[in-house]
Amino acid sequence: MQCPRCLNTDPSYFYHGSKGWYCRRCVSFGRVMLEEELEPVSLEEIRDDGQEYTLKYPLTPAQIKVSHECAERIEDTDILLKCVCGSGKTEMVLETIALMLGKHKKVCFAIARRQVVLELAERLSGIFSHAHVVPVCHGYTTVTDGDLIVCTTHGTIRFRGDSAFYNMELMKFLEDEKITYYIRAKGFESLHSEAMDDMISRGIDWKNYTPFHPYHGEFLYAIKGKQPRRILYKAYSVMKDGQISFFPVIYAIVTNDMDISPEEGMHFYELRGASENFTKELKNDFDGGHVSHKDFWKNEMDFLISAYAYNVFHLFQNMILEGKDRMITMNTFRLIFQ
Repeated sequence: MQCPRCLNTDPSYFYHGSKGWYCRRCVSFGRVMLEEELEPVSLEEIRDDGQEYTLKYPLTPAQIKVSHECAERIEDTDILLKCVCGSGKTEMVLETIALMLGKHKKVCFAIARRQVVLELAERLSGIFSHAHVVPVCHGYTTVTDGDLIVCTTHGTIRFRGDSAFYNMELMKFLEDEKITYYIRAKGFESLHSEAMDDMISRGIDWKNYTPFHPYHGEFLYAIKGKQPRRILYKAYSVMKDGQISFFPVIYAIVTNDMDISPEEGMHFYELRGASENFTKELKNDFDGGHVSHKDFWKNEMDFLISAYAYNVFHLFQNMILEGKDRMITMNTFRLIFQ
């Protein structure tokens, strides 16, 4: 079994949904069925002379050394340049950008602020005069393909939030900034009614679905009578006193992602809970929630030791343990195997 997109072969990432098997390792880019043939993506060809660049001033010997090391190591590892403002970080990565463009690979230069994106895109266009440099940020989303793509960092991430973030002003802000969001929905009674009507109109009998195999659906809902937004939900029956409950359990989120399927959207949101569980396990099982010293650096070392121990145990869970044992916490492991 192999994913046709990311080439994953780890069986733990494969899931059999209502339409067949798909890979969860790359599901954030959209669901791809294993038997599905991917259509080739039509992207702009990188120009043969795109890697040529000119600087109007020379680099210092120290900058040249860093520039060469970045270009040499980028193929094998991630690189962090820890430099003060104005030290020439952009200039020191030009050689690396040129190297990638010379290999006909596209380069993404991500920055936090929109205005800096526009300024840097103009600057890089002058340096890489033969390359197609494209700014991608709020107000500049018509053209998103080029040789060197300069974009805002929040354009590369997705926002997940619990019901405390269910706020019209926040959603409008995220939409204006082109940030994709997945937020736990409030308004249970009205959303419950809408979800029930949606299932009835589709002929779905929710009593046939369980917590392990829920029904996933969607509908558009005008929150507080304003702009309709996409609601994803899952519904399932539960047993109470030996009988199926009269109404289904319905769990919903609101999102501006119009491409993701209801099942994938709910799964992506629920991964947020997994992250919280990792944090809780670090705090409860490895004492990561306590500080023992007055000195900051000593506390930092304590926390790093706890985090290192947790990561070693996490590797042990996934590489050595099998079956249900992979799900147990460190405290449970101690009780069982000590």
